[in-house]
Amino acid sequence: MSELQSDHSSVQGRQELAALTSDAPIDASPAILRKTLADAKDAIDRLGRLSLAIVVAGLTFAAADTLWAIQFGVSAPIAMAAAYCTVVASVCLAAAIVLLQKKPEAPREQPVVQKPAISGAWKLTQTFSVSDACRLMCDIEPGSMVTQDCIAWAKALLEAIERRELPVVETAKASGLLADRKAKPNWHSEITREALKSWTQLRGISPQFLQD
Repeated sequence: MSELQSDHSSVQGRQELAALTSDAPIDASPAILRKTLADAKDAIDRLGRLSLAIVVAGLTFAAADTLWAIQFGVSAPIAMAAAYCTVVASVCLAAAIVLLQKKPEAPREQPVVQKPAISGAWKLTQTFSVSDACRLMCDIEPGSMVTQDCIAWAKALLEAIERRELPVVETAKASGLLADRKAKPNWHSEITREALKSWTQLRGISPQFLQD
């Protein structure tokens, strides 16, 4: 009697297991398949069809070559080393093709450096130092960093003072100091608006800060 009960319970257990197995959901859902296909397509797009074909061909050749070498008595480590070299060579060739097919990046536009706006008060100023005048000639606000163009204008102004083409403003207290300033003009030497305007007009130059 106990043997019949044990057989009946085992049969019932197998039936319940079969029912549970038949009702269990399948893990391979369409979402997983779509994700796998999308990943494969992305890999193909990044590598390129030619590069992917080279890698696949290298793997296939390496596997076939390894099996052929082992079948003809070649040592397995040597055959696997040769297969590894084949795979590495195919991957390097595919990477080189990807680099050659990569489109060069478009040159980036350089940001336009805007010059600081010049204050309108400089049009009301009647005297300028050589340091300020050379910057204003380049449309640069006095006090800003000098450029090569500013240095060239400063040199031209200093040479004009030495040639007596631009008179220095007589503000020195001693005549000896004034004579020294005229003989050795520097960046602090001051010139008048009218003198600078006449000097520039003779050379066909019309700076904005000297315009009325």
